[in-house]
Amino acid sequence: MIFQKLKSFIRDYFTLTTRERNGGLALMFIIIAQIGFLAWYNYFKEPESSLLEKHRLV
Repeated sequence: MIFQKLKSFIRDYFTLTTRERNGGLALMFIIIAQIGFLAWYNYFKEPESSLLEKHRLV
């Protein structure tokens, strides 16, 4: 009897509503899109020259 109540409590506590699930999926999509953009940006950008080369006087 106690185990049944405990099981029911745990199931109710950790169950997500449809709105919460949709929010989690949207957040995952945003994070994956940001990671993809950063990987793409770092792959195609030109390497920066060092500060010594930029400010070389000779």
